[in-house]
Amino acid sequence: MRDHAAKWPVAPNWETARLETQALSIYVVIDLDQQLVGGNLGAWSAAAESDGIGAGAFAIAAGDPYCVRLARDQLLWVGHSLAATTGGWCEEGYAATDVGAGLQVFEVSGPVAPSLMQRATALDLAAVSSPSAAMLFAGVTAIVYRYRYTDTFRVHVDRALATHVWTWFQAIAPLLSSPA
Repeated sequence: MRDHAAKWPVAPNWETARLETQALSIYVVIDLDQQLVGGNLGAWSAAAESDGIGAGAFAIAAGDPYCVRLARDQLLWVGHSLAATTGGWCEEGYAATDVGAGLQVFEVSGPVAPSLMQRATALDLAAVSSPSAAMLFAGVTAIVYRYRYTDTFRVHVDRALATHVWTWFQAIAPLLSSPA
C-alpha cells in the first residue's frame, strides 16, 4: 500500500510554531474563542453588548472581545471569553455558533507585514473599502484584518488548511526585506 502521508509536510506544533525575520513575526494565536454570528445582528449586539458592526477588509479591530464583519448579516466574534451569549438559534432572530476549533488564527506583524499581505491577496491595502474581511488569501478562503496596529494582521483560516498557509508563510518570509 502506498504511503501518501510521505507526500505532505508534517503539521507543526502550533503552540510553539514561530517564524521570525528582522522585519516580520508570524505565530499562531492560541486559546482564542471564535463565534460565527448570523441573522439579526442588531438583536445580537444588544444581547452581547457589542457594537455589532465589525472590522472589514484590512480595517483595524481592537479590544477583547471584538467583531469582524463577514457579510451583511454575518460576523465573527473573537475574544478570550465569549460566554455572554448562548450558542444556537435565539428567538430574537440570530444564531451563534462556536467555530474556534475549526479556524486557526495566525498573527503577522512587523514593518514588512503589509507587503506580505499584498502578496497573499489581490486587494490593494490602501484602496480597500470592503466591509467584509472574508477574502482569498494565499489561495484559500480566509478572514483577514488588522489587529490593534497598522502593521499587525490576523488571518483566520480553516484549520485543515493551516499547514498550507504556514508553508506559504515560510516560502515568502525570506523574500521580504526590511522597508527602506
